[in-house]
Amino acid sequence: MMQIREFHWSDTPRIIEMIDHVWHLDQMFGNKTNGMIFSQEYFYDVLNHSTQVFVSFHEQELTGFIALNIQGHDYLTIPQQYQDMLDHQHSDFHKINSYRQKIKKYHQDCSSLFQQIHQKYDAEIVLFIVDEKYQHQGIGTRMYTFSEDILKEQGCQNYMLYTDSMCSFSFYDAHQMKLLASYQKEKDFTIYLYGKEL
Repeated sequence: MMQIREFHWSDTPRIIEMIDHVWHLDQMFGNKTNGMIFSQEYFYDVLNHSTQVFVSFHEQELTGFIALNIQGHDYLTIPQQYQDMLDHQHSDFHKINSYRQKIKKYHQDCSSLFQQIHQKYDAEIVLFIVDEKYQHQGIGTRMYTFSEDILKEQGCQNYMLYTDSMCSFSFYDAHQMKLLASYQKEKDFTIYLYGKEL
């Protein structure tokens, strides 16, 4: 039976592995080590932009993760132990710096999309990911519905999210989210901005 609970900091290593695995970062960055480093960098960035985070479990195995940013709420405070773990100084500084620049450029592209729509949103789904092994079993839908309920409880009237062609963005079409804008960054890579009224 699937359960959803608040994120615990001890979940961090498993989520880093999940991001690396689901997005095939080892292939994208040449090997497992580089994939895991980028996953750590990306997860650290997600946590710095989130106010609430939840995870799903099935038979004690972590199966999914969803991070929310609700306007007017405080960002998460990352314990020093996990700051040291995630924001590490790798021996190859130039490689780490190039990864950070990729994340920064992605944010810039997303901001450009947001400026096109001339609308404000009460919340954002910062990251939503389900382990490949557990996809197409209803876990994503339950987590998505759970997050909408949280947003409604917090008084949000609408929310948005960014996704891209590496993800299963058709999921959001199926859940009545509206495609607001898109940007084809490269021939085989497009960023999408979705929104929904609650």
